[in-house]
Amino acid sequence: ASSWERANLGWKRDVSRSRLAQNLGLKSVSKIEILKRGHSGRIILMRITGNKTVTLDSEYRIRQAFGGLPSSLFYIAKSGSTITLKGKGAGHGVGMCQTGTLRLAREDWTYDAILEKYYPGTTLYKDWVNP
Repeated sequence: ASSWERANLGWKRDVSRSRLAQNLGLKSVSKIEILKRGHSGRIILMRITGNKTVTLDSEYRIRQAFGGLPSSLFYIAKSGSTITLKGKGAGHGVGMCQTGTLRLAREDWTYDAILEKYYPGTTLYKDWVNP
């Protein structure tokens, strides 16, 4: 599969509660709560409780807490001593996808067509001051 296909296919990660606790500086993890998702469905606010409570308030911090997930677009499929996460995508989900643009370029899309796909309605101007 291409990098674009891998980024857009689903992924699965198993994370032990002890590893999650260690990543967050906790002794244990007893509760995981998804508090808020963004427009794309990515988790942007999460609370993890153990011997103390940690609130993760960015998709990057959430991804790092679970050991470096491809994205925060996931759900908890199973929760025992090992937490199974099932997700989709890669990155933060904002802006221009690097693997997607590479695929389009390889399909002979022009730069202005690629930019229009990711930023519809944007007007491109030449910089005549600094050519």
